[in-house]
Amino acid sequence: MSPQAASLSNQANCLVLSCSPRAGGNSDTAARLFSEGCAQGLRGGREEKDGEGQEKSPPVFFLRDFAVEPCIACDTCGKIALLLKNANHQLTLREFAGNDLERTGARNAFAHPAFHCPLTQSDASALLLRAFVEASSICLVSPVYFYHLPAMCKALLDRMQTFWRLKTLFPGSGKRLFALQGKTCRVILVAGQKQGRKLFAGALLSLKYSLSGIDARLPEPLLLRALDAPDDLSRSPELMELIRAYGREAGAELRALQEN
Repeated sequence: MSPQAASLSNQANCLVLSCSPRAGGNSDTAARLFSEGCAQGLRGGREEKDGEGQEKSPPVFFLRDFAVEPCIACDTCGKIALLLKNANHQLTLREFAGNDLERTGARNAFAHPAFHCPLTQSDASALLLRAFVEASSICLVSPVYFYHLPAMCKALLDRMQTFWRLKTLFPGSGKRLFALQGKTCRVILVAGQKQGRKLFAGALLSLKYSLSGIDARLPEPLLLRALDAPDDLSRSPELMELIRAYGREAGAELRALQEN
């Protein structure tokens, strides 16, 4: 795992994740622009001295730095959550993430992998799943491949099943367990095609329902077309400013949460 991936647990209130397999392309550029805008929104237009404002810029993480295995529909997450429900146990985030199942009386029924998912024992998904829970604001930036998300991004969304099963077995678990009130997930989709009435439809539906497992609110997404070559976005000042403005919106929202 890269040093950047290892530092994910230290990420700020805003998680910015570029989901492109291609390094240095338009999605990576968009993620960095969003982060810059978010920092501006957090500052609220105030000028910072000695570059201190740079410290508020959320780090950008790259999904390609993480090994995420696809969901195999084993339903271990559902089986363990059902045991906890039947035991009337008040599950905590720490227990759900993976350490304290012995307190539930279900210790001998299952080995307890992180987030109730055995795949977390062999990949880096636990870092990402925890980041999704702990971040107050999320921005996912992804290219569009054949009218949908790249394979590794879809694999991550499929692994959100662990939250979905918990939510369906423990109604209200998002607010009770994770204090998710007000959590938002902004989405930037970058397509090379100029045409296509439903170019973004499949990706947006997958994002909507997979992220509902953590009760994330999805504001209006930023949908960009005709950005194919790796430097297309960097040659469009208008689109670059549009993305920064999208980030400023997120930063201003975070600042309001912090002030309250």
